[in-house]
Amino acid sequence: MKRLVINQKKFWAKLICLSFSVMLITNCSKQETIRVLSWSGYEEKEIKEYIEAKIPGVKLEFVTFTGGEDMLRKYESNKTNFDFLIVDAEYGKILFDKGELSIINVEKRPSIKTAINSDYFEKFKNTSENIVPGHTVDGDIYCLTVRWGTLGLVGKESLRDEIENEGYNVLLSEKYQRQITIFDWYLPNMGIFSLMYLDNKGLKKNPYDLSNSEIDEMYNTIMRPMRSNINNFFLELGLVIENTYKEQTAFVPGIGEWAIGNNMLNGDMSRDWYIPKQGGIMFIEAFAIPKHTESNPEKLEKVYSILELFTSVELQSKLAWRKAYTAHVPNKNAYKSMTEKQREILKYSEIEEILDGLHFRKVPENNTVEWINAWSKFKNNR
Repeated sequence: MKRLVINQKKFWAKLICLSFSVMLITNCSKQETIRVLSWSGYEEKEIKEYIEAKIPGVKLEFVTFTGGEDMLRKYESNKTNFDFLIVDAEYGKILFDKGELSIINVEKRPSIKTAINSDYFEKFKNTSENIVPGHTVDGDIYCLTVRWGTLGLVGKESLRDEIENEGYNVLLSEKYQRQITIFDWYLPNMGIFSLMYLDNKGLKKNPYDLSNSEIDEMYNTIMRPMRSNINNFFLELGLVIENTYKEQTAFVPGIGEWAIGNNMLNGDMSRDWYIPKQGGIMFIEAFAIPKHTESNPEKLEKVYSILELFTSVELQSKLAWRKAYTAHVPNKNAYKSMTEKQREILKYSEIEEILDGLHFRKVPENNTVEWINAWSKFKNNR
């Protein structure tokens, strides 16, 4: 009888231990889905699997967009569906001004603070003289830069000398009739046209700060004379890139290394990207956290862990060379992890000079309609 009692005790002890083990395994294997709204490229297998392996219990789901306006439509149609965003910083400002985004608390992860303060290029450190898109005047961050790129001019390598001498003015030359392809988005292209206009007028200011009268003058002196040189407009990025390499295409304004970097890496050096003497435009892709994510503290912690990875050297170097399109990254140490050829294509030896010549892209604050109307006239050749 005594032995039976002892065996029963052992049985129940084993059963309790087994149940506890099952509970632990179940809890450890429980996955939490993190939904992301982002540009294409972030959902690629290498990035997705890297993050999921580094943060156990996280499963990423992506919805991608093309362009800031598309991002706003998709976000506002189902706001609570997304736990974090990768957005153009100037469109993040629109969401922030609407009260949709949280301030990012870099104190939650010391490595994030260290990356920004020590490893990021100076251009991305907010100062009173340099308000980085995605930062408040007081220095708070609501869109943290994770990639950036140039909007300047892509052209044939054989035309390098002419581009270096004339800059964007080559776009006005009569010898290039129907030899210019255009990415069909007003913001990057009209930023370039504005740089041309400001240079001709001897003015120095952000190219998106034109008055209505200056927009009219830019249209009449830059955009209208250029129109006969335009071959076609393409909205889809794949078609922009494809047509960049057609023999009849001499130039494509408003794009940069992001459009041709992978082609160059694969050995096609027939085109190059340039920041002409008039300067260029910078786009910023940034990590943002919707306010509603704060209502789930466990999920918020995971989102901060993902952000920590996004600022790290290892993931930054991976983000630079996405299959969808390549780009620069703000963490200067990430370039040390790249191959010599990758650094050469990104012109790393000239990067500080390039950064100095770039203006932050932004949505015109007071006269967006006038900008879009001018673009519509340009497209319709009026």
